[in-house]
Amino acid sequence: MLTGLGFTDGGKALGIGVRTAEGLAAARAETATARFLAARAFTSADPHVANAANAIEAAMPGHVVGVNSQIAMSNGLKREIDIDLGNLVVQVKSGSARGVPGHLVRTGITTGRTAIGYAPDIPNGAWEAAARQGIPMGAIPRRTAGDYQGARMKGAFVLANDPGLYRQIEDVLVLAGGRTAADQTVQIEDRSGFLFTVFGTIGPEFDADLRASPTDVRGDVSGLDQGSATACWVECRSEALFVRWARAIASERDDRIWVLDGDGVLWSADALDAGRLVL
Repeated sequence: MLTGLGFTDGGKALGIGVRTAEGLAAARAETATARFLAARAFTSADPHVANAANAIEAAMPGHVVGVNSQIAMSNGLKREIDIDLGNLVVQVKSGSARGVPGHLVRTGITTGRTAIGYAPDIPNGAWEAAARQGIPMGAIPRRTAGDYQGARMKGAFVLANDPGLYRQIEDVLVLAGGRTAADQTVQIEDRSGFLFTVFGTIGPEFDADLRASPTDVRGDVSGLDQGSATACWVECRSEALFVRWARAIASERDDRIWVLDGDGVLWSADALDAGRLVL
């Protein structure tokens, strides 16, 4: 349908503007799509999580449900994930990615969703080890650590020589208002919405990372038998919160505890430093 004609006084057409109903509909749809995509630019306190989410969204518009989300686990508690794609979740990790294969396996088991990892600076050996276990892990060539600071799902091992470690941690957190599940999981949430979640049953998928020699040590670790120590896997997005609870747990125990962080550094509880700890 013609919607515009312009004529001179002499009857010559100076300009003809022709627009059809189909063209108008297409133009409106294109504008709406552009606004929709612009509105779905994801941000995150973890910069690389946002970058990865936006890259996925650009390639597959509408597929990213959210970033830094909390989703339900089968035990009634919650689990934090980096990028929610519905039936698929992406967990992002920096550093040497210690504990990531086990984390991905457990995420899948506890949420019923397929979990894949994205570790931009994971060492080749760790990537190959994950591949041998059938664990999907994306990586890109290594860059400086600063490029990915804060860009990660966050977790670390808490270790002790005492086999009753989990129950002692559970007692401390429950007394402070934490919630438990029958599968040896305890969780507490702070006022900012950060979770501190402790898994007492971690499975053989964690063994290689748990028993491997540390990349460095901080504090006195002479009393730990890493080869036979009891371990819990702890997930937490806040280093400060992690350190606070680790020290609270240590203060209630007669025996010492240690932390093996996401970069393979082994810490004594009293040496923990939120500014240097890699989760």
